[in-house]
Amino acid sequence: MLTSRSREAEIELPAPRVRRDPQTSEELFAAHFEAVYRYFSRRVSSQEDAKDLAAETFAATLGAKVPKGVEPLSWLYGIARRKLVDHLRRTKRVSKPAPKQPDSRSAETAATLRAIIDSLPNLQREALLLQVLEGLSIREISHIMRRSEGSVKALIQRAKDKVRHESRIADEEML
Repeated sequence: MLTSRSREAEIELPAPRVRRDPQTSEELFAAHFEAVYRYFSRRVSSQEDAKDLAAETFAATLGAKVPKGVEPLSWLYGIARRKLVDHLRRTKRVSKPAPKQPDSRSAETAATLRAIIDSLPNLQREALLLQVLEGLSIREISHIMRRSEGSVKALIQRAKDKVRHESRIADEEML
């Protein structure tokens, strides 16, 4: 039997640290703002637009909870994707020529690759960029795009095939 004195002498161990995904809007913002901002900065021409879209994305999370079994960042990318589509509809996306860079083979290649990627159908471009730039898995992309994993794999494969094909044509034209 423990006396009151022996209870006081007991050592309290700190609770084990458990990795906890951010759940509140503030926690989500602190943990993932940079990733969401980068997502937009790679897809819109203005850094100001990228910041505004990132803010809109987090505003949409107010009062909402990350669905069970879904990674918070994947959930945010899904919201961000819909915000981007809305933005592009509003601005009626106008393709602007890439600014001239010093004449060099790498700058020319980068501009050509950017043009090829921009010419991809929207769904192919988005799936490819989510995989290549954001480093997401097929499963995460399928959740974000609300498509089956098989559909996402096909979109990415078609995008890669077209980029390869168009790159070869561009290389032949540069020679």
